[in-house]
Amino acid sequence: MNRYGAMAQRYWQQWLPEQYASMTDPDGFFSALGEEVARQIDELADELAGTDRLGDGYLAQVGRLMAARAQAEEVVLREQRRAHAILAETYNLAQFFLAYQPAADLLWRVAERAIATAQESDEPYAIGASVWLLAQAHRDAGEFEVAEDVNRQGLELLRPRMDDAPARLRGIWGALLFEVAYTAARAGERGRAWGYWDQANDVAQRLPAAFYDPMTSFSRIIMGAHAMTVAVESRQGGESRRQARRTAHLAIPSQPRRGRHLIEVARGYHLANDLKTALGTLDSAYKTAPETIRYNGYARKILFELATEGPADLRRDANGLADRIGMLV
Repeated sequence: MNRYGAMAQRYWQQWLPEQYASMTDPDGFFSALGEEVARQIDELADELAGTDRLGDGYLAQVGRLMAARAQAEEVVLREQRRAHAILAETYNLAQFFLAYQPAADLLWRVAERAIATAQESDEPYAIGASVWLLAQAHRDAGEFEVAEDVNRQGLELLRPRMDDAPARLRGIWGALLFEVAYTAARAGERGRAWGYWDQANDVAQRLPAAFYDPMTSFSRIIMGAHAMTVAVESRQGGESRRQARRTAHLAIPSQPRRGRHLIEVARGYHLANDLKTALGTLDSAYKTAPETIRYNGYARKILFELATEGPADLRRDANGLADRIGMLV
């Protein structure tokens, strides 16, 4: 096994022990990987070195060849890391779709591959984004302790890189802090939830005013929506109503995310027993992002309740909205 294969093997043993343990022939895999990397480096080094130049002495030729090889090695290894980062982003996009499909086994497989690929890329944002989605998957499965542990590991991996970090990386850091808040709220730990919301908000306020992360939506403006979520998940009726009134008209750039926030606002009004406003807000969510409300379990649950058991003056409108999103009531 050459040094490129050995380097990759050590990385997997240290950072991806479970995936490494599942390999049937790890030595064969990493030997082949090392040979392929060496082949790419050899080809690029020959291209960069060019032909011998008239008048060059032995030392000049050796220096030229060594410089070409060093440059080729840097380029190939960097391109491989970049390719892994792009592949991790592709897996992340797949998770957004799979989260709403009856295919839990496939979701977990994709989430694990996203983490492994991101770690191979050694790209901090790719690692943080994959952790962000994996923590959500565990939380949605009711595995709050596991979700928080995944989140904590992600924060620890990123922490050494946060000094003078660019806005994009600080954004994923803030998004991970909020995920801790979200999980704490779901677990009934109200004080911790608001404490981590404060930490995430501090990160957000230090970002450029126009910054908006397209995957996580992390930004200054999204912290109002996040406050709405913490209030609802913490079952705080009064606070939910207050946040609903304060954040109902947030100009969130992403239409699906704006639709999801309106569903959270509706949950707040529903929790405060303001059923008419809750239904009206769900109608606004439908007009904003029809596909979002169509697959949102919270929205469907509220609509089913209003259409079947709600006040008589609301049932007709509730049934109409339920019909528009494809619900049978």
